Amino acid sequence: MQQNYDPSATPWHINERDYPSHDSLIEKEKFLLQYALLAPSKYNIQPWRFDVNEKEVQFWLDPACWLTASDPNRRELHISIGAALENFLIAAEHFGFGHTVTYFPEAGKPEWIASVLLSPNGSPSPFRKDKKLFYAIINRHTSRAVYEALAIPKVDLNQIKNCCIESEIELYLTDDLALKKEIDELMIRADALQFANSAFREELNFWMKEGGFDASWIIAKMGRLATAYLHQDGSSPDGKQNALSHAPFLAVLYSKEDDHKAHVQTGQVFERIALSAASLGVQLQPMTQIIEVPQCREEFKPLVSLENAYPQHIFRLGYGSREKSHTPRRPLNELLL
Repeated sequence: MQQNYDPSATPWHINERDYPSHDSLIEKEKFLLQYALLAPSKYNIQPWRFDVNEKEVQFWLDPACWLTASDPNRRELHISIGAALENFLIAAEHFGFGHTVTYFPEAGKPEWIASVLLSPNGSPSPFRKDKKLFYAIINRHTSRAVYEALAIPKVDLNQIKNCCIESEIELYLTDDLALKKEIDELMIRADALQFANSAFREELNFWMKEGGFDASWIIAKMGRLATAYLHQDGSSPDGKQNALSHAPFLAVLYSKEDDHKAHVQTGQVFERIALSAASLGVQLQPMTQIIEVPQCREEFKPLVSLENAYPQHIFRLGYGSREKSHTPRRPLNELLL
């Protein structure tokens, strides 16, 4: 029986009932990739490209999406690919596939990030067996709202912590108010240093014109900067400006190595956490400007006792309002090699 699956349909409206169960493996792989492209990426650049055949699904990095000013070592690019890969694996397991992942399959092709070999009748991984992760893929949002001063229940925090199973990636969590305020100030300095860089501003302007994201968060960030630097009386900005210190938790994903495999796996863990948080009604927002500014990254490491490790992704966790709509996604047929 031929399914009525339309690969050009609005990506966020994918429905599991349209799974092409009687079609070829290639058509099944294409369907599963619809979930991969719903992953988050900085500025919504969507730097992933895919190659599909009867043997494997290949995940490629698109160098045209490289943010050379804010992401000189391609850390963010690889984190984004990792998030897309994790969505694909969660969807594959949901529809009964096992899988084998090979990272960077060919040394001479650094933009070939991963190869996934699917096998039918697979068993869900222990950390992906919760079907809520799959259903959270189409509901996940990045929330830039002010978070409420509500504690996250311990049982929910443990579920989030359990998302980190890769041996090379670890999760740091803190609710220490003094530490969060100190890191908040460091983030403001990182923002100021980035906006002082003309290449950064040009890059930001280019991607804003591409239409992948709403400019409101940039306006809010600039307002936060202005408020912070205009407070000459020593008082602190209000809750809307202290976005981190008013969030219940600061989270940091860090690694033992600082190579691209660690970046990809960081993306996988982050997406797993984002989906788990979404299923629990917990919001999150990446706040990675500290990592993007080398001097701020070095100042940050001792604050969270990471002198001998590499912080890869910083985000806040808490309860806030959802975004009114999803950021747009390119249809799969534009992303296939």
